Amino acid sequence: MIKGLDHIGIVVKDLDRSLAMWQAAVSATVVHREVISDQQVEVVVLQIGSIHVELIHPTTADSSVARFLAKRGEGIHHIALECDSAQGELERAKGAGVQLIDTEARAGADHSHIGFVHPRSLSGVLVEFVDHGGHPADRSK
Repeated sequence: MIKGLDHIGIVVKDLDRSLAMWQAAVSATVVHREVISDQQVEVVVLQIGSIHVELIHPTTADSSVARFLAKRGEGIHHIALECDSAQGELERAKGAGVQLIDTEARAGADHSHIGFVHPRSLSGVLVEFVDHGGHPADRSK
């Protein structure tokens, strides 16, 4: 079951510079920072009022996020929907004929489980299903 918006993912060229700008511009506070080796990214989750923004920076030149950055530049990468089970949502979407990037949920930041829907299926928007794996999230909503 979808619970609501978890975060908006934004790809950035310079993580520390972007972080400083977000903090100065909208008084964002850092909730979590992590390198996710298997996804070849470093992420910083920011809290801005009641919403979360995830700044994403590639850690290698050949990652999918690096390719996205080279092709499209900085900007919105995806929206993430919080759900009870990322795997369950992937299965439900597949059953509805939706094209998936992930058929199996995988590890995400901060002990979460994630899975992506191909943007071709949702009007050009990359959508991520995210569940927090039964762990209380370090996020205040």
